[in-house]
Amino acid sequence: MTDNPVTFQQVVCSTTCDGNTPRPQDSDQFSGNTSRGPITQYAESILQDMLTNIVKQQTLTTIANHISIERETAGNHDENFPHITNLQVGSTLDIFGQDKNKLKVAETSRYFPCENCGRKIAGGRFASHVNKCLERRRK
Repeated sequence: MTDNPVTFQQVVCSTTCDGNTPRPQDSDQFSGNTSRGPITQYAESILQDMLTNIVKQQTLTTIANHISIERETAGNHDENFPHITNLQVGSTLDIFGQDKNKLKVAETSRYFPCENCGRKIAGGRFASHVNKCLERRRK
């Protein structure tokens, strides 16, 4: 690493300025010239702070994503840090930890009364029955 710290302006200018364009840190515009109005200086200060925060936040997000992907692909799961996934192939549990098959049987074996015709309909068929029942009523 170098002993001289790199400023935000140097990073931005090194990536956006071509060789023919004078670098902003070399011009009077960014050299601390006080001939600019206070509103302009204040606006530039706010813009520079915003850009600095955006660059820092994006850098942190990118590094965190890279580490996450690296851990996921390498298979180096830390035992102290639990690995959580939303998809487990062949699992019979739903997202709440309840047995899927038991819930399906419980839902389909329950009967609900139809408000239109008064018939008792199984839970698994209730939506389609109500749809047809309402269509018959309109005719």
